[in-house]
Amino acid sequence: VIAEPISTANGVQVPSKAYWKRMREICDTHGVLLIADEVINGWGRSGTYFAIEHYDIVPDMVTMAKGLSSGYAPIAAVAVRDSVFEGFKEKGDVALGHLLTFGGQAVACSAALKNIEIFKQENLVQQSAEKGEYLKKQLQELSSHPSVGDVRGLGLMCGVEIVKNKETKEKFGREAQFTKRVSELVNEKGLLTRVWDTIHLAPPFVVTIDEIDRMVAITDEALTQAENEYAAELG
Repeated sequence: VIAEPISTANGVQVPSKAYWKRMREICDTHGVLLIADEVINGWGRSGTYFAIEHYDIVPDMVTMAKGLSSGYAPIAAVAVRDSVFEGFKEKGDVALGHLLTFGGQAVACSAALKNIEIFKQENLVQQSAEKGEYLKKQLQELSSHPSVGDVRGLGLMCGVEIVKNKETKEKFGREAQFTKRVSELVNEKGLLTRVWDTIHLAPPFVVTIDEIDRMVAITDEALTQAENEYAAELG
């Protein structure tokens, strides 16, 4: 079983601890490996080095990329438990041999090591946690909008869910004119972000409080304008 601890492309869905605990129990019962996909979640984005840390369970494998080098070099990695690693050891009856054409590429590894050093020196993971808490708190002020169904997130990975009906949580859908208009408006006002069923907000860890306030203000303005233009479509 492979899954993101926090489902990002699906609208920044943040599961409960009970969800991941049950996932771990089911995998253990049936002898299935549990793989945490931390390609987007990992390396501080959620306010911890890895998002799975929020759930107090240990996966069998963790995939990572992107934040490992902060995008300065193409690199990815997989961390595994000892029990999984045993299957890769050199033996006469080895069940699975593994080879990477670009494995251990020196420049990419050097960039990743320096990146991790900077993470520690500048306390970037803690910054993500603290600034993310502030971002989410400010975004929650937008909950009064008739088109906002939910505000959720962890660390500097937040989402504002766009809905057609606030009570039923019926969505407009990413191809709806309302959704496209919100996307146009936030871009025009200076906020470059992804707007699907959810407005995704994931600024860099060095974002300032003033910049967060501006992000929230732009989102507020864009929603207000779109709601006025499409008032007849709101439930």
